[in-house]
Amino acid sequence: MANDPRYDLVWERLAELKDLVHQLLTQAPIGYSTVTEGNFDIMSDEGLRVFGSELIVGLLDVIGRVRIAGLGILEVQNLIDLFGSMIVRAGGSITIQDGALNAANVTIEENKITIGGASPIVIESVGGQARITVGGATLTAEGEFGAILELGSFRVIVNGVEASLSAPGVKVATRDGEVIVDGPARFTNLPTTPIGDAPGGSFLGAAFWDASNVLRKVIP
Repeated sequence: MANDPRYDLVWERLAELKDLVHQLLTQAPIGYSTVTEGNFDIMSDEGLRVFGSELIVGLLDVIGRVRIAGLGILEVQNLIDLFGSMIVRAGGSITIQDGALNAANVTIEENKITIGGASPIVIESVGGQARITVGGATLTAEGEFGAILELGSFRVIVNGVEASLSAPGVKVATRDGEVIVDGPARFTNLPTTPIGDAPGGSFLGAAFWDASNVLRKVIP
């Protein structure tokens, strides 16, 4: 009859529908997906799991925490712009805050390094000079102009002209092959010469240079 159904077409359509239903049930709905407008929200714990790698072209904005487990390596191949503080805890800590880096008892700032302890050590650059302070002693290096070591009122100066040691009221310097004493001086344990063998005009307790340029003391 003219109105008899074409069972072959019906079964063909049913097979197509079966294939479509199978595809809907087995497909990965996110695979090859693109979100051009709106948001894609994941509300469950570990809702986004990446087995492989992830590529972000643009900006990754994180509000909260980023946790790195496993090897625990964060590799940065460019600049890190840090607005705030960074603390690394692994048997100690490294803190970068307000332009200073703190690790245990070491602080690194612009032109300055401080090492704490019973006798703190400070290494700094001041006015073009390098300065090291250990406890109450300070060593200042002025490049080609030499160095100065100071402790209280005592000072040692070494430069291209002289080397000197100074204390309140006295200064000893060596310059141009000479030893210059400015202030009272006392010599102890000098070799001695009896007054009878000393140069004329000598007196007890006087000192003189002998023919071998040895400084001697006159005794009775």
